[in-house]
Amino acid sequence: MEGDIATFRCQSSELGEWHVRAFIDLSHGKVAIFGHLLSPYLVDSVTLQLERKSIVYTRSDMAPTEYYHPIGMAYVSGGVVHIRRISSIQELPPQIGDNFQLRRYEEVTTKRARPLKGKLVAVVEEDSVDNMALSFQLEKLEPVFSMRRRERDAFDKWRSC
Repeated sequence: MEGDIATFRCQSSELGEWHVRAFIDLSHGKVAIFGHLLSPYLVDSVTLQLERKSIVYTRSDMAPTEYYHPIGMAYVSGGVVHIRRISSIQELPPQIGDNFQLRRYEEVTTKRARPLKGKLVAVVEEDSVDNMALSFQLEKLEPVFSMRRRERDAFDKWRSC
């Protein structure tokens, strides 16, 4: 991949500090998004796995100024980070619907990938690299860290009994 790199900072007390990088290659119609944790006190096997996850936006062959990517929400099971593709708007946090156009895979490309048929994709304009980076935070980081917070709260509640 060749092109430009844009870096965005994502920080909260729950997530720690992350740099989310967008590798922009408009000549090939791709934008790849990766995250890197900067808060050393949060490094563990799950955060290392999240750093290896990426999101790739692809130019739509139906609307050349739009880029899309199949929405995949991260979750942890047995210490392993998994990605679940989404078919229903009700399965999404409201922030995704607020920040992205949502369409079905078949509505943005003529490619036919059977596993993606009927799945929701996030659609942005080609100059909305900041929204592409935001999708990494909303789909990969926040679901995992909010799951961890719920588990920690449940443990604290159990321990206080």
